[in-house]
Amino acid sequence: MAETNYQNPLFDLCVDSNNIGEHYEYFAISATDTNINRLRGDPYEDRSNGILHVYFGEDRGVVKTVKFNKTDQEYLPEARFASEGEFIFNQLSNVYDVGLEMIGNNLFKIGQHIYIDAESFGAGPSWANSQGIYGPRKRSWASIMGLGGYHLITEVGSSIDSNNGFATTLKARWVGGGQRMVWSEE
Repeated sequence: MAETNYQNPLFDLCVDSNNIGEHYEYFAISATDTNINRLRGDPYEDRSNGILHVYFGEDRGVVKTVKFNKTDQEYLPEARFASEGEFIFNQLSNVYDVGLEMIGNNLFKIGQHIYIDAESFGAGPSWANSQGIYGPRKRSWASIMGLGGYHLITEVGSSIDSNNGFATTLKARWVGGGQRMVWSEE
């Protein structure tokens, strides 16, 4: 058996830079532009735009737990109240950050949008119908309270341990519920 030392390394990974021809350095930037005003909460349409829908409390899926936390950002509730109108329940509305614990996956990245379906935990659809020629605006409790809907992913973490196996956690901030022209009782 040969002795391993500086002159006789176990793995010879060193390369003489004089033997390398031209080399290049690359820096890749990707950007997406998601117009929240055009989103409707439609899973098929969203999937074609790279937005995945997640459901809580279903008999299948990747979500283990969902935790909503009031977003602690100055004047955010007031801005939402001003933009939503003078409906009395708008005083209860807020914007929520969400924490998701999931079965381990690599489906999500920071800056991506995700749709959390609030109907799966009984709060109704997160989207509202548009105001205008279709009559008065109709909203569910999820839409009024700011639960579910479209969220911007701000943190992604994955871990492997001996008890739970592979787990992925997400933190995301609410950006909108989406709007449909007509409220359909699907």
